[in-house]
Amino acid sequence: LDAAIGRTPERELELTAKIYNDSVIHRNQVWHINEGTVSGKIDRLFVENIGLTSDMQDLRIEGVIGKEQGDSLNAYLNNVDVATVFDLIKFRILDFGGRATGTAHLTGLLSAPNAGGNISVDDFSIDGAVLGTGNVYVGWGDDTKSIVIDADIYNRENKLSTVNGFLSQAKDTITLKINANDLNVAFMEKKLGAFLSGMDGCGSGKVHLHGKWRSVDLDGAIALYCSTKVNAN
Repeated sequence: LDAAIGRTPERELELTAKIYNDSVIHRNQVWHINEGTVSGKIDRLFVENIGLTSDMQDLRIEGVIGKEQGDSLNAYLNNVDVATVFDLIKFRILDFGGRATGTAHLTGLLSAPNAGGNISVDDFSIDGAVLGTGNVYVGWGDDTKSIVIDADIYNRENKLSTVNGFLSQAKDTITLKINANDLNVAFMEKKLGAFLSGMDGCGSGKVHLHGKWRSVDLDGAIALYCSTKVNAN
C-alpha cells in the first residue's frame, strides 16, 4: 500500500492510495488482494478495482465513499462464503452459511450509512442445516441500527419457504419469522437440544426465533415429518 495526503488548490485535503497485489489469511483461507486505487477529497473518495479472490470465491469493490445517499460503494460477490461475511461483522448468534452471489450497495458511508443487496445463496443454511437455495434481500439502516433479512428459500422439490425479520445489536434484539413448507427442520435442533437430538426430516408451519442478542428463544407451531431422538433427563 502506497498512500499520500495532500491539498487541492482550494486547500481541501485529498488522498491518493494504491493497493498492490498481496494476500491475507482468514478462516484458514488464503485471500489474494488485487491491485486497486482509492483517491479523491477526504469527504468523497473514489474506489476503483479493489478485489479479493480465494479458490472459487470472488469479491470486487468499487464506487464512491461519501456523505450523500447517492454516493454508493458497490460490492460484487461471486460464490462468497456467507459464514466468512458474518464472521467479519462479528455476528455469531446464528450460524448462517451458503455461497452468495449478487450485488450489495453501501450509501452515505461518511454521514448516515445505509446498505442493501439482493443476493442469491446456494445451500443457504442456519446453524448447519441446509435449507435450500435462497433469494435473499439484506439491508442495514443507520436510523434503525438493524440488519433486515427477507428471504425466499426453495428446497430440492422447489417448495417455497420464507424467512424475514431483523437483527439489532444496538437494541439487543433478534427476531426471525420462518414460514416453513417442507423445510429441513434440523435448524431447530440447536435450540431444542435439551430434549431432542438427531433431527432428520422436514416440517411445515410457522416458527419464530426471537430474544436478546445472546439468548435466542424458539416458538411456533409446525408439523414434523422427521426422525429424532428424545433425550431423557
